[in-house]
Amino acid sequence: MFNLHNTLAPMRRVLLAVFFLLYALTGMGQARRALNLMEKGRYEEAREVLQRGIAKDSLDAAARLVLAQLFFTEEYPQYNIDSAYHYVLAARQTYDSLENKEQERLDKAGLGSNASLALQRAIEQAAFVRAKQQDTEQAYLAYIQQFSTSPLLDSAILLRNRAAFGQASAAHTYQAYRAFLDKYPDAAEAAEAQKRYELLLYQHLTADGKLASYRQFIREYPHNRHRPEAEKHIYDIVTGANTPEALQAFMNEVPHGALYRQAALRLYSMLPPGKQDSLLNTGFFDQPLRDSVRHMHLLQKRLLVPAYQQGHYLLLDTTGHSLLSQLPALGQADKCGRQEAGLVLVPGQGVLALDSSVLTQEPVTGLSAQELGLLRLQTAKGYFFITRSGWRDNPHYFSNAHLAGRYIAFRSAGGWGLESVTGRALLAPGYDTLFAFHNLMAFRYREHWAVVDQEALVPLLDNVPVSWSYEYDTLATAGQYLVVGRHDSLGLLDSSGRLVVPLAPQQIEVEGGNYFIDRSDSILDSSVAKRWYRDIYRNEDWLLAVKDSLTEVFYHGKRLLQAQEARTLGTSAALINLNDTLYCYFTDTARIRLQPDDIVVPVNRMDTNSLARHYVLTNAKAGKKTVYNRQGQTVETGAFDKLIDLGAIYILSRQRRGYHLLDDSGRVLLSRLEGAVSLGKGYVAFVKKGLFGLYSQPDSVLIEPAYERPPRPYSDSVFVITQDNHFGLLSNRDTLLTPVIYKEIRYLNDSIASLNHNFRWLFWHLGKGAVLLDNISDYQTYRVGDEVYFKVLKGVGYGIWSPKRGLVLNPTFTEISVWTKDRQVLFVAEKWVEEADLVVLLYYNGTGKLVQKSILSTAEYHRLQCAANED
Repeated sequence: MFNLHNTLAPMRRVLLAVFFLLYALTGMGQARRALNLMEKGRYEEAREVLQRGIAKDSLDAAARLVLAQLFFTEEYPQYNIDSAYHYVLAARQTYDSLENKEQERLDKAGLGSNASLALQRAIEQAAFVRAKQQDTEQAYLAYIQQFSTSPLLDSAILLRNRAAFGQASAAHTYQAYRAFLDKYPDAAEAAEAQKRYELLLYQHLTADGKLASYRQFIREYPHNRHRPEAEKHIYDIVTGANTPEALQAFMNEVPHGALYRQAALRLYSMLPPGKQDSLLNTGFFDQPLRDSVRHMHLLQKRLLVPAYQQGHYLLLDTTGHSLLSQLPALGQADKCGRQEAGLVLVPGQGVLALDSSVLTQEPVTGLSAQELGLLRLQTAKGYFFITRSGWRDNPHYFSNAHLAGRYIAFRSAGGWGLESVTGRALLAPGYDTLFAFHNLMAFRYREHWAVVDQEALVPLLDNVPVSWSYEYDTLATAGQYLVVGRHDSLGLLDSSGRLVVPLAPQQIEVEGGNYFIDRSDSILDSSVAKRWYRDIYRNEDWLLAVKDSLTEVFYHGKRLLQAQEARTLGTSAALINLNDTLYCYFTDTARIRLQPDDIVVPVNRMDTNSLARHYVLTNAKAGKKTVYNRQGQTVETGAFDKLIDLGAIYILSRQRRGYHLLDDSGRVLLSRLEGAVSLGKGYVAFVKKGLFGLYSQPDSVLIEPAYERPPRPYSDSVFVITQDNHFGLLSNRDTLLTPVIYKEIRYLNDSIASLNHNFRWLFWHLGKGAVLLDNISDYQTYRVGDEVYFKVLKGVGYGIWSPKRGLVLNPTFTEISVWTKDRQVLFVAEKWVEEADLVVLLYYNGTGKLVQKSILSTAEYHRLQCAANED
């Protein structure tokens, strides 16, 4: 057993000495006072000073670090490893939230990142020694949970497994060993535990070579290492269906071994990302495999940029670290930064994973990712398929092949055939064509079509004959349906293969998930009902279906009532005759009753995006006009010659003395206008005396007319204005944010605008009213996560500018390539030395730090470049 004091006391003394040595260099307030008190042994006073400092300043990283050291000082009566670890983590977290200058000040004072990391590692070491003294599974589990970032984590896991195995050995029951294996399947003791488990549980069973018998064997006795031929037979047949359910079924029946591992990787590869994460946390993966998959995913998430040095290719990440180097060749996908499935093709040689593991050493010339986690590789022998883990189930080469649904479709002299991904022959080549559609497979043979559920092909995996009929002369995809035909009739199959529209002489139109069928004398619209009608009329809210002498009325797809007759009115209303009385329906609950000869007409809309809907009822007897909104509420507009819907909350009324701007209730907002136009989001531009002003009722904005064109929205509160064919920016509080002198204004963000003056661009900060960067000939925008970078051309050189960081790279480079992936960015800046026939490539990260440098001949430079038009 280790002595905690003897092991860790020297380390503590060294750390404390470092703190006291750096004490004189620091001006960290309470931390400095506390160090002084600690040096004098006045520990409780030091603690009070530090806690007051933290209460006063929540970002005092130095105080937290010293408090962690206090709790880690053995002479302190309140010495506590867990408290020390709590405060050192708090110190590191606080440090990370500080600005760069504060971090630099802490680092210089010796109370920054390096000091806190050193203290953290010492505390983790002490906690590890404490766990080893207890030497129990629970002690190691507690250490693993609390000190999850410790470098000793793997050691703790190993010791936890050993202690747990000792407890299982003492019980010596298969239940105890099973519990140990379920909890720690990757333990070093797992092999011995498995052996003992099998000795206590194993029974003999003879197999008759039938799939049912193999399944029964695996289901009842899952420890199958003694029957590899049974596993392989079940693997080829069951997983040949190539579905998550089939893979899980195999894994449930054969829960160990290489085939189980491969089924798990195949299952993982074919799942969407969210389900992949869930699968990793299940018992389908042992710890090494889980770690390997996670490590590979982290590598695949990195931005990798090709480079060339000393006659070899390599791939650099944003730190300048090379994942792969000494590559004699590099495929175009990798040169262009689009690694296929996180793999690297070395033309003429093989395929590597990003961790340098070799998937295949065959002389591969092409690589393409297929669906369901498969890769298609091309060699001189033809195409073949492997999984993304490098496993090759199907041993065959094909001259022409691709994945069709769950299976491999291949072409030979006899036509198209089908094989499983595990190499089982399904259909001999002889079909004119075949393709997958959702979970269906369509075959054309001798000019006739058959459509079969892919699940119906599964018996072929076990050599059970399957037959189907060729029912159709024509077949075509249409959204979520297949349009099928025979002679002069058409029908519709859904994605499950069900004939939702029987074959008949008819026209079929499919839009989205709905279909429309016209049989000349009758019509069916699937959006409201599966019934036939003589005619169908619709607008945005209503669908009117005429059948015999009655009309069925649907509101938002739901049947509302039956009417003697009905017709749509405008975009959101309907005229409906019920019991010889005519009504105008606005919604399913709002309506008005009309008298004979009354007229209801929709108000013209200013733009098609307007949400406002208004209708004018003219009483035939009195000639009185009443205006209603789309909810059927009365709008008091007064006398008018003409109404125009203007946006979501305004109406424009033409009267004898010009136009009036009304709100949705009819209240006059602006009067005697020459016109108005909606700008969206509650704003309108209005005209008086030939000039435009700005108005918004929700934002209480009224800017008097002064501009020759309507203000154009730049953001929610800023508008582009025009005077003498020049542009400027105006706030909605009538504050001029820029001079009106620019030929063009482009949106960058709500705070920064791009302005063009005298054929040069400048970046202008609206809040500060200041130029951030000027004299720009041209620029390009790159979004990297939440950050935006601009590649700018100033003079004869390119540079990089960021609103957050300013000039990241000065505009002195011949060219700059911007490589991005998710939140990662790498700038490859070029400087050409033409007289020496050289190109200098400088690799900078997002902060402008140089991480790599290469000097290439022009020939080497051209070999490195992406040829986007090449495969």
